[in-house]
Amino acid sequence: RLTCLVPTYNRPEFLRRLLQFYRQFPLPCSFLVADSSEPGAMAENQAIIHDARSTFDITYRHFNVDLTTKCCQALQQVQTPYVVLCADDDYLLPPALQHCVQFLETHPDYSVAQGIMAIVNRPGKPPYATAGYSIVDDDPIARCGKMFRFNFTTFYGIYRTATLRDNFQVTTTGIDCAYSHFFPELML
Repeated sequence: RLTCLVPTYNRPEFLRRLLQFYRQFPLPCSFLVADSSEPGAMAENQAIIHDARSTFDITYRHFNVDLTTKCCQALQQVQTPYVVLCADDDYLLPPALQHCVQFLETHPDYSVAQGIMAIVNRPGKPPYATAGYSIVDDDPIARCGKMFRFNFTTFYGIYRTATLRDNFQVTTTGIDCAYSHFFPELML
């Protein structure tokens, strides 16, 4: 019911580490690795994916485009009702994903669910976790203001696939993605 979309670029060691993590803590989903690496790293990533196929339901696709367009094109291939983005240097916790999918399945009026997001790799600063701030408001401008006030992003939330696909489609047709790779996060 869930696809984990992993964008990667020239970092086979991160992709390898990510899959080693999920061998220990299996995710309840399939994986789609969207790679835009240069030839050497691309070949290494393909070998990593080939070796992982005995453990994971995993698909590899190479896209020779910018990050936003790559995610947009990869989302067109997702067949499950739910999707989550997971960068090759991040980790998602399986129980949180299961709870989020269950929430979305029982609340059809929501398009995204997300657990706690912890930021631990902050040199010289202690780790912190985002709290469950509400961004509910009738006014869309007020919702955006609340989101920015709490530095809250749903980029790594579990989305209904159609919603995330539409978001990236609007983003790629409305901006020059080669220069604005942070805009999809703002759009979400």
